[in-house]
Amino acid sequence: MTFTSEDRRRLTQGWLREMDPRVAQILVEAARRRSLEQGEPIFSPGDPVGGIFAVIRGGMLLSAPSRDGLVRPGHISRAGHWFGFLPAVTGNARALAAEATEPTVLAHVPTAAVERLWTSD
Repeated sequence: MTFTSEDRRRLTQGWLREMDPRVAQILVEAARRRSLEQGEPIFSPGDPVGGIFAVIRGGMLLSAPSRDGLVRPGHISRAGHWFGFLPAVTGNARALAAEATEPTVLAHVPTAAVERLWTSD
C-alpha cells in the first residue's frame, strides 16, 4: 500500500525536516507502509538490524529487557517520530523491543536503503 499525502506530511515532520532534502527524499522513497495491531511487535532484542522506522499514525512502545526478566518501558513514539537508528549505524543486533501500543501505521526503510545514505555523495 502506498502513502497518502497526510502520511507523507507526517513522515517529513521532526528531524527529517531538518535534513538535507536529498537525504529526506531517499528515505521517503525507500519507505514501505506497514500496519500493526495493538501489541504486535516490530522487533525484539537480538533481532538483526532490519532498517529504521517512522510512526505515521498510532504509537510504539520502546522497551528494554532487564536481567530479572521484567520489561522496562523506555519511550512511547508517536506520529512523526523515527526510531531504530543505532543498530542501523553500528550494524549490531537490536538491544530494545518495539511494539504497537494501539493500531499503528509505520514507514519502514530497509537496511539497504539506509546503507546507501552512508555510501552516497
